[in-house]
Amino acid sequence: AIILALIITFFEINNIIPFHILQYEEKATQYIIANSTRLLISLVASILLLSHYNLGIMGVLYGRLIGSGSFALYQFISTILPRLKYSFALEKVKLTISYGFPMIFSGIGYIIFSMSDRFMLSQFATAEETGKYSFGYKIAYLVMIIVQSIGVGYLPSFYQQEKADNNARYYRKMLTYFSFSMSYLILAFLFVYQPLLKPIITNQDYWAGLNIVPILSLGFVIMGMNYFSNAGIVFKNKTKLLIFPTLIAATLNIVLIYISIPLLGYIGPAISTLISQTVYVAIIAYLSQKLMDIHFEWGKVFLSLLIAITFYILGVYLITESILSIIIIRLILLISYPFILYKLNFFEAIEIERLTQFRMKIKNRFNPLK
Repeated sequence: AIILALIITFFEINNIIPFHILQYEEKATQYIIANSTRLLISLVASILLLSHYNLGIMGVLYGRLIGSGSFALYQFISTILPRLKYSFALEKVKLTISYGFPMIFSGIGYIIFSMSDRFMLSQFATAEETGKYSFGYKIAYLVMIIVQSIGVGYLPSFYQQEKADNNARYYRKMLTYFSFSMSYLILAFLFVYQPLLKPIITNQDYWAGLNIVPILSLGFVIMGMNYFSNAGIVFKNKTKLLIFPTLIAATLNIVLIYISIPLLGYIGPAISTLISQTVYVAIIAYLSQKLMDIHFEWGKVFLSLLIAITFYILGVYLITESILSIIIIRLILLISYPFILYKLNFFEAIEIERLTQFRMKIKNRFNPLK
């Protein structure tokens, strides 16, 4: 299993370069399609190997290998080869090394951090527990795809706003908008994913793994805040500071997972990862704020998350035997979410005015009597 995990890691590392090329060329749509396709291949392969061949955790690993390996080959042929050109610029090499060398250590720490949950679970828990966690992780990773897609789509404007007047407000509001939009999208996802999976997942042994999906989804959303909160570190060329929070988060995650597995089983690593992700983003935001005065709206960020968590609990745990009642309750909660935030002064007057203007523009465009 360890050798197989190393092979998977090799392919996934090689997938990073073509994804960065699409990101640099501002091809957000192509990036989303490519990343979603890779995930879909892995997910379908894992489900088939689990449900029809009963391979357990090895089925999940083989599914991931099929997705990452086939996609690495496709990306090399379609993205890397057409762009290969020979040139050498010493100054650019020096600049790249000074900026990117510290990120090597940060990247190693992040790999340890992101894979420690599944690796340690396979070492200290049963194969059944590991299989449940891996299956739940695979479903929750759909959220990570959305987060990465939004983050990649944001990066071009992130750099373009570096020299703009009042750029601090732009970075501040983008984090607020991200927390609002992702909280809403994830709430909707968590309301519908189980009914959609029931006709597909016939092996009930892995159904319990879906219990960790809400926890991991919240962690992925919090981790996605890193795209928005690291402006000071990036623009002040202090990438060496990324080493500290990454290693702290990785170490904390390993310790928490080791403690939590005997107590909570496969739920433990999910909670441990959520805590470590929160600590990671908190340190990044703190260091970035020291370098660049942005003053993110953390109150609004936490408010949007808190309301979404509360609505999720209400939508899932309200006792009713009627499927129609469940659908109605969840629809009411989804519709109410932005209005509750509005009543709690989440939106500024200028934002409401612009939203009203946009709504009127759309209405006029589709008005047949115009």
